[in-house]
Amino acid sequence: MALFLFPLVIGLMAGGLVVLASFSLETSMLGTALGIIVLFTLINIFLYGPLVTKGPGWSEQIEG
Repeated sequence: MALFLFPLVIGLMAGGLVVLASFSLETSMLGTALGIIVLFTLINIFLYGPLVTKGPGWSEQIEG
């Protein structure tokens, strides 16, 4: 599988898990929306640190 397809597959799996959890927990639309907001907020908080510390180095590698 090509390298650029991995983020697509991960995104599809994450979306599928959200839909599966929503149906299995029988939450309302509001509960599902709030859960998604909380989930992505936590992901952003945890990924912010590595991005700030390692991001400039990655950017320099990409530029060349």
